[in-house]
Amino acid sequence: MSLEELLDLGRKLVDEGQDFEAIEKAMKATKPDKTDRRLAMEKVDEWLFHKELEKQQKANAIGYLLVGLVLFLFPLYIAYYTYSPDTMKGIIYLWYGIAILGAWVLKEGFKKYRTPFAPPENHGYNPKKFQRF
Repeated sequence: MSLEELLDLGRKLVDEGQDFEAIEKAMKATKPDKTDRRLAMEKVDEWLFHKELEKQQKANAIGYLLVGLVLFLFPLYIAYYTYSPDTMKGIIYLWYGIAILGAWVLKEGFKKYRTPFAPPENHGYNPKKFQRF
């Protein structure tokens, strides 16, 4: 099996969600040249690394969304149920200020979630540091 076919097989298995050991086993079953298999596995390792970073980026964005949602809804709830025209006129602005902060955090979370994944070179990560070979 040639290097291009190994890379296609590796890319397909990475997209299916296979782990490193399963991909290595599938590549060994095709009986490729040792150097081609090593080069293909290095590339697969890099793809798996990118996929893991992408998952972390999405999880971080979801965290921003949850914090923004709490910061947005909780102060509105408190302000609505504690507002009294006679006694708490100045406090209401504080709650709306936190709600505005929550809306801003929500907007930033949506922006992070929609941002396409950038290669690790743009984030300062060094994929060579994580190689298994």
